[in-house]
Parts: sequence; C-alpha cells; structure tokens
Amino acid sequence: MVNVRKTHHLPHIFSKICHMRSMKSILLLCAIVTWLPSSGQLVQLKEVQEYRVMAKYYKQQMVWNSACYAYGKFAENKKYANPYDLLDYSCCCLKNNDTGRFTKYLSRAIEEGVDTTFINRFYRKVTTNEKNYLDNFINEKFESLRNVFLSTHDTALIATLKSMADRDQVGRGPMEKLAAKDPTGWTKSPAYDSLASLQNPADSVNYFLSMQLFELGRFPGYHNCGAAAADFNLPLLHLDKAYVDWDKVFKILKQAELAGDIDPSQLAAIVDRHYLRLANNPCYYYGSLKWGDHAFFDCENVDKLRAEIGLESLRTEYERQKRALPACYGL
Repeated sequence: MVNVRKTHHLPHIFSKICHMRSMKSILLLCAIVTWLPSSGQLVQLKEVQEYRVMAKYYKQQMVWNSACYAYGKFAENKKYANPYDLLDYSCCCLKNNDTGRFTKYLSRAIEEGVDTTFINRFYRKVTTNEKNYLDNFINEKFESLRNVFLSTHDTALIATLKSMADRDQVGRGPMEKLAAKDPTGWTKSPAYDSLASLQNPADSVNYFLSMQLFELGRFPGYHNCGAAAADFNLPLLHLDKAYVDWDKVFKILKQAELAGDIDPSQLAAIVDRHYLRLANNPCYYYGSLKWGDHAFFDCENVDKLRAEIGLESLRTEYERQKRALPACYGL
C-alpha cells in the first residue's frame, strides 16, 4: 500500500520504473497518482526537473493523465516552468480532454512568447477535432495574448537575440547545404574556407555581445525574453573558441540555470559540447549528448556534478534511454 504522506517522492519512484514499458508499470504509476495530495508547490530545481522528465516520458507513451499530472506539479512554479513546459502541458491537456487547462496553459504559453510556429510543431500529432479546437482558439485569442507578451518582456533584448541567432548561422547555414552535397569532401572545398572566414568573426561578435549582456545583468533567458530565449541556444553552443573565458561563462550559465533562465538539459548540452570540442582530451562533462565513445571529465563524481544543476543520476537517464553506461561509472 502506498503511504500518501510520502508520495512527494514520486519522481524517485518513477525513476525506478520508467524503463519498464509494460502496461503493469504504467497502471501502477497511474494508481499512485490517483492518491496524491494536490497541495504544495515545487521549489527545488531537482524535483522540478524530475517531474519534467516524467511528463515528457509519459507524453511519449501517450499516457495523457500521467503526463498532465507531472506537468501540473510544477506548472505554477513561475521560477522554473518555462514557456515550452506550458505549451507541452496544454497539448497533453487537450489530448486528455481537459479543455479548461488546455485554455489556461496555452494562454500562458503565448503570453510567455510562444508563437504559432512552435504551437503547430508541438500539436502536430492531434486528431482533426483537436486541431479544429486549437485553430478556433488561435483565431480568437492569439493576437491579444501575443500583445501581452510584447508589453511585458524586453523587446529590445529579444531583437538583439534574433540578430545573434541570425549571425550564428551566417556561415553555418550554407555549410550544412555544402555538407549535404558533398558529405566526405565538403571541408576541403574553397567554399568551406570562405564560409569559415565569415563565421569565425561572427562568432567573436556574438561572444562579445554575450559577455556585455552578462556584465550588464541582462541575461537573455526565459524571465527577460520568454520563449524567444530559445534564440540564444545556438550562440551558446558555439562559445567554444580559444578566446572564450570558459570558466567565467560556465559560472554565469550555472547561475542563470539555478535562476530558471535556462533549464538543466540545455545547460548540460552546452557544457558537454564545450568539453567534447576540446582539442586535447575531448570528454563528456554531464554525459547528456550522444557524441560517441569518449571519456568523462570526472566519471567518479559525475552524479554529484549532475545533481548540482538538478539532473537525475547518469544511471537513471541512461537506463531510460537504453544507453550503455561508461565503463568507468560506479567504480
């Protein structure tokens, strides 16, 4: 029998059974959810992240009631629930025939800057009736909700982010097309050299602007920019040049993550990419990316490093994703 006084530990129960895809395990979790008390707000980043992982997992499994439960546990947490959490929650609510919460959380997502491109992307697997319901809502409500976003967020900073995102792709966009045409020899072509000569100074400009924003206390994250903060993802991923003051950048990114301006999975991807791009001893830091067989920066303490930014243990993540643990893990 489940002790309802201890069900705030559900994310840990979930981590034990999420890799078991049998209907029995899913029904077990749904039974636990039925008896959970509704009071109490999640404030710990680690717990929020565990519920986020749970929600995404059950959305993939199309267990809509459990996905809605998990999102509902942190959707009112204004610090850590980001616009894309709210958008995903609204989609799960519509699939779960909860039109009240669908309306509430899609409205909030739009007020936080989610545009129709992302709405259509998140709602691409809906029935005809669900799509009609969504379209009616968008036609009636989107413009007024969008105006709320524009009046409550830093539009100048958002414009700066958009220009940074465009600059990040000035050479990389054409490089992708070049690679598609010549997968084996594209880096040896004269066109590649020309594109690199465009992209390298563009990256240095983005780095300068990023550091300037950091020093002014204007981190372009979810709180200042809403959903538009996604435009900062690519410039952050490409802060991997020799001139980058990585220790300073890493410290600022961790502070931003703990403040709810980027989420743990974003931070883990940025940091892993930095360490995997090192010329000497490329390695995983958090083990989030899938870039082949590489050593870990500190395999013995990787779970401690992950816990510091709210991530679950490496074992839990890898078992859910059916990935092999590194040989150094747990030694």
